Amino acid sequence: MTYPYSHNYYSAMPTLEIWLGYPSESFSRGPLPAIIGTGADSTLVPDNLLDEIGAPFSDEARLRSHWGEWRTVSLFVVDIGIDKLRLPTKSLSFHS
Repeated sequence: MTYPYSHNYYSAMPTLEIWLGYPSESFSRGPLPAIIGTGADSTLVPDNLLDEIGAPFSDEARLRSHWGEWRTVSLFVVDIGIDKLRLPTKSLSFHS
């Protein structure tokens, strides 16, 4: 798959269209623009989209930003669709 860079961002970033859905059900939101983060350890989804699909809360974790600040975040269970590919959620376990 190849996707163009979006010039809606400065500097231009690679983006693609995704779909979101409740685990194992039909996708209910999309297409949505998504920035491709090749070194990302997680996927960030706006709260309002999680509410719209009824994504169930899973756990809390502490994440560190690029600038070194720590923040507690909520983890939710959601499936992501890219083209004809479905990326099902995985059970995550974080230990301090």
